[in-house]
Amino acid sequence: MGKLTTYLKRDRHTLLYRIVGFSLILSFLLRLKFLLFQYLKMPAMDLYNKYSVTEFLINYQGGFVRRGLIGEGLFQLRRHFDFDLLAVVMTLSIIFYLAVICFFFWKFRKKGYNWWVLMSPLLLNMPYFMIRKEYLMYGLFILTLYCLASKPSEIAGKIGACLILCIALLIHEPILFWGVPIYILFLCSSSSHRKVNYVLACIPLIFAGVAMLAKGSPATVDAINTSWNSILPGEPMVDNWNNSIGALGWDIKWALRFHWDINKGEYSVGRFFTPFIAFAAYYMFSNFMFVFNGKGLMTKAERREKKLAISLLYAGSLITLIPLFTLLSCDLIRIYQYAGIATFATFLILPIERILRMYPEWMKKYIIRFNAWLERMLPPGKGWMIFLLFFLVGEPRNFMDYWHQTDAGVLFDAILSLRRLIGGA
Repeated sequence: MGKLTTYLKRDRHTLLYRIVGFSLILSFLLRLKFLLFQYLKMPAMDLYNKYSVTEFLINYQGGFVRRGLIGEGLFQLRRHFDFDLLAVVMTLSIIFYLAVICFFFWKFRKKGYNWWVLMSPLLLNMPYFMIRKEYLMYGLFILTLYCLASKPSEIAGKIGACLILCIALLIHEPILFWGVPIYILFLCSSSSHRKVNYVLACIPLIFAGVAMLAKGSPATVDAINTSWNSILPGEPMVDNWNNSIGALGWDIKWALRFHWDINKGEYSVGRFFTPFIAFAAYYMFSNFMFVFNGKGLMTKAERREKKLAISLLYAGSLITLIPLFTLLSCDLIRIYQYAGIATFATFLILPIERILRMYPEWMKKYIIRFNAWLERMLPPGKGWMIFLLFFLVGEPRNFMDYWHQTDAGVLFDAILSLRRLIGGA
């Protein structure tokens, strides 16, 4: 009887795990379907002028400007070779996306971590940003970390990391707020080649400054649109302030005020809830893989060190991303993804002891005390982790937007759509 009870409990446990895993994959596929249908039914003229596609079309035909490196390369290629520009942008974006997703699932499987956390909308379960530069930037950051982790030639690895980050900053400068800080912390905490480390730490900051100064103007916008219309059939580019090319012409003061107002949401609810969402995200990410470490691969000491490493990385990333949370961006879901990617990519590639050396002792002591207080007040358990996984998303501006972006909301909407479809039939 005792064996039968144990078997039934194990069977129920396995069934629950399969239901959770299936639900997470389904929510991902539903989001992917929505994105693909959106792009497939959109006319080419509209696609050319979307935020996502115009990110890749910013070039240097109106002078040197931020985010123009990829676009200039595509422009020069399109001048000399006849190819479908939209197909190339879409294909490259999908390749970058799949490469990043495969990397994380491969590393999680290799290390024996539960993959569910990867399906949080705060991490990889947000394919709406697939046709953008983000996943290219995540790939470049992963290469940067591998350069820093290389052992045969430490100096060569650091120089390689510096070059990759400088190229990344010319492609999409927000990496300054989530990737460059980890790079600088690594260099400044290295005990060898200190003078070289400080020089290499400063170079990406110089590139970031140049990129920000070359912010663009309305004349730059006109020149870029004209350059593409001169080589694309049908002259598809239009003057649109509300896309990535048009944003180059925004007035700085207006842009800062615009982002500040958007981020506060309805009745300032966004500004009120953002700290709570950040707190919940920190709680979930700092505990998830240790609550669900089914293979028991860690000793208590290893668990403490790894939890501290993730806590430091995620808390540090949220702090360095404050300018984007407030004045420099209004894509809050994407900003949480920056923090998650920076945290887990670093955690998976760099040795844990090396990560811990990157942070000052006072910060480690504060995080240890904070985590101990959290564990007393809100002991982490599987129920809490699953709840946060399905109900937590980085969209605080109003309830309906928040609900529809959660994994639970996506699945609930799908059930309602299926019910209407069956009822209509």
